[in-house]
Amino acid sequence: MNDCNKEAFDNGDKCLDMFLELDDSDIISAMKVWADSDDRILATLSHGFINRCLFKVEIFDREVPQERVETIKAELSKKIGNRQRRHALLHGRADNTERHVQPAIRPD
Repeated sequence: MNDCNKEAFDNGDKCLDMFLELDDSDIISAMKVWADSDDRILATLSHGFINRCLFKVEIFDREVPQERVETIKAELSKKIGNRQRRHALLHGRADNTERHVQPAIRPD
């Protein structure tokens, strides 16, 4: 049984030491178990990570067409359900203009 809670963690109990000993193999092992979870979001994310099917990113040079958003919503609803899809679909505006990017090599 896991006896690590917020209070024990904050008080510097053995929980912090246990946390610091976690490594990649611990997380991947947990994800393999989580892939069969009843929590569909946890299962979908874990299964995707383990099988290298990560998030898909689509970038548009204009506002995302509403038709595309609706198509993705329908696909997600079939796969993970309406309630869970809000956790899986993010859309908005990204800005990558020169004022935010410093060149790696400055021209002479």
